[in-house]
Amino acid sequence: MNKIILLSQGKNGAYPAIQDWPWEELPNKYARWPDSLDTADYYANNGFVILTVEQVDGVDTVTKYEPNVEAWEAWKATLPPDPPEPEPSGDPTYDEMAAAIKEGVDGV
Repeated sequence: MNKIILLSQGKNGAYPAIQDWPWEELPNKYARWPDSLDTADYYANNGFVILTVEQVDGVDTVTKYEPNVEAWEAWKATLPPDPPEPEPSGDPTYDEMAAAIKEGVDGV
């Protein structure tokens, strides 16, 4: 099974996920992602990478890539901040209520 990647970035500047492709012929605007090319940094940088694409045996093939940290950081800066942790309400938790019920049942 081949792995392929769309050669155009999304609006946010990242490439989409690498896909499995069962056929030899690639769809337009895609390149082959060889099994020998690691994907760890690709996914660690959420697809914000700079691809090097070359013809290998007449097929567009990603031969290397490097993280585009600047673009990834710029994109992350546009995201809303994480919501704050909720304040404790003082109400018992589910686990505390379950333990109290179990004590009542076992103690009867």
